[in-house]
Amino acid sequence: MLILQTQHITVKTKYLVNNNGTLMFQRRIPLGLRKHFQGKQHVRLKLIGKHTSMVAEVMKHARDTDALFNDLRSKSGVDRTQAEAEALLAFYGLRPGSGNDKTAIPNPYDEQPQLIDIAAYFAYREDKGSLTDADELAKTLLTKPMPLMLSRCLDVYFANHQKGTRARFRADTQKHFKHIFDVLGDVGVINITRDDAKRYIATRCNKVSTNSVAREISTIKAVLNTVIREKELGINNPFLSLTIPNLGKDAKVREPFTADEVRLLIKSCVEDPNEPKLILLLCILTGARLSEITGLRRQDIVDGEVPYINFVEYNERTLKTKNSRRTTPLVPLAFDVLNNHLATHKDETVFPQYNDGNEVNGTNASSTIAGFIRRIGIKGKTTHNTRHTMRDLLRYADIPPHIIDAICGWGSNTIGESYGRGYSLNQKLDALNKALEPVLQG
Repeated sequence: MLILQTQHITVKTKYLVNNNGTLMFQRRIPLGLRKHFQGKQHVRLKLIGKHTSMVAEVMKHARDTDALFNDLRSKSGVDRTQAEAEALLAFYGLRPGSGNDKTAIPNPYDEQPQLIDIAAYFAYREDKGSLTDADELAKTLLTKPMPLMLSRCLDVYFANHQKGTRARFRADTQKHFKHIFDVLGDVGVINITRDDAKRYIATRCNKVSTNSVAREISTIKAVLNTVIREKELGINNPFLSLTIPNLGKDAKVREPFTADEVRLLIKSCVEDPNEPKLILLLCILTGARLSEITGLRRQDIVDGEVPYINFVEYNERTLKTKNSRRTTPLVPLAFDVLNNHLATHKDETVFPQYNDGNEVNGTNASSTIAGFIRRIGIKGKTTHNTRHTMRDLLRYADIPPHIIDAICGWGSNTIGESYGRGYSLNQKLDALNKALEPVLQG
């Protein structure tokens, strides 16, 4: 600690030392971290600011070393490599960018004497063939800033997205973004090329469907667009306007349930109801998605002349598309089983086993229901097939396409259908009763 004194104030400054007339930042290295500093006990950095700014400079170095020590304790992978590279520079009294500093001397035999020792270290390690990733990165950091790595991109994306704090949105984004590391590794964003993006497509198409790859590419594009904009990288997004060969042609056709299978499902759900079975039953009787049914609250079930479900977004619960926000009537069987179920608990959500009022766990519900469907003898079909089944039932009942879309939340085919209040609850209820009559009465 050194005392700085002016005409008016005296400041005791921690980490500030006078080394034979040279003011320096000096901080003890924690014992457990000294292995990263070649066993050195202190970080020492020559101060370059004016006397009046020494305190601010010392405080900045204190913050930087705090972060460095924390990184060395907690980071892994690329983050740990960066921390170790910065520790190596600190061992030689250097910091990132020190390789750009030059000393003005009358006879400049060497304009950068601060690099003599670390250059000898690099030469020795290179001669022995023992340069580490941290050594290579330290050489880069001497003259260039640390490139923004792919592993940092999601932090930037979430920080600048209106849904960035939503757990469901973050999980979905991570699910679609994570495979880029399997193909490209954790590389600097500015180093990703168009060929890398095409290699990603080729690699992923060998493992999953082309539609899945398209969803992944959409997320990657969105993340990189945000990163490039917010970090002012001045590069083009290499994932823009890519072609996915034979997109959609490998999609598996989802077969609807047969009429006999629908009757068996309804009978099995009604005779011995529980939450998974009631979710499945409502998917069958409304044509709604599993996540839409699982995410229902009490207030979304509306009683009246025509009872109905109000599909809306709230908290972490989102809907798939703009047209998914809708009202869907409840046929008498659906309304009765819902009322009976709601009488068994007092939670605000309809299915508290899978919905805590903030986040919907549709994955667990889907797995349980898929097992139930298999156990009653129906193979190769899941709740996804219920929407296809409802569409066919409505079509076989000669229901107009736009009423079908209004019931199930599909997009309208014409601009004109988006004007006005849409179809009434009575119109949609009549359509559902007509469509379900063969499986409810047969």
